[in-house]
Amino acid sequence: MPRSRSWTDEQLAAAVAASRTLSEVHRRLGLRPGKYDTMRAHIARLGLDAAHIPRAVAGDTRRTRTWTDNDLAAAVAAGRSVHDVLRRLGYTPNGGMFRNITAHIRRLELDTSHFGGGQAWARGRRFPGRNSRPLDELLVVGGTFGSGSSLRRRLIRDGIKPDHCEECGLREWRGRALPLALDHVNGDHTDNRLENLRILCPNCHAITDTWCRRKSQPTYSNWQRAGA
Repeated sequence: MPRSRSWTDEQLAAAVAASRTLSEVHRRLGLRPGKYDTMRAHIARLGLDAAHIPRAVAGDTRRTRTWTDNDLAAAVAAGRSVHDVLRRLGYTPNGGMFRNITAHIRRLELDTSHFGGGQAWARGRRFPGRNSRPLDELLVVGGTFGSGSSLRRRLIRDGIKPDHCEECGLREWRGRALPLALDHVNGDHTDNRLENLRILCPNCHAITDTWCRRKSQPTYSNWQRAGA
């Protein structure tokens, strides 16, 4: 039976961002250096930027970083969420890139107090009474996090999603805050991958193909019940 991991995906992302060798990555995770093939596989699984670490992504030029620390600092200063930062750097937001960029934001100790929700999430703080489950356990197919509104608030509070509609950009209408919804792009409410989630205002939400389950598509739960 495989041994359980002693580190999280977020901890690996932080270790990769701060290290210069695979051996250093292991030490930062409290591991004895070795089994580099296993660590390379995890780095590839998460899509982490490890171009600065020799032999971490040998032969994979797709993972070469196209931005500098100054570019990231400028994107963070101008953005309102990690989602916004990723787009400013030319990336399509997804779980792997989210972990990658947040690790570099932590490494550079960039100020994110202006992000949506007013929380400097990148400081790694924990707050009493708040759900502390790692996001890599939540942003998956079949993931659960109470109601959709709870997940929406968590994503906005932690600066992962903006506090405005991602389609029209509106945050308020006639001086009043718009009620925002968490939309699942493919219509499957059990598919909480970051790339399948978007924040929408009532108008933009109502004209989606999947509003009120317009799209007839089996969900992950239905497949499970059917034994597929």
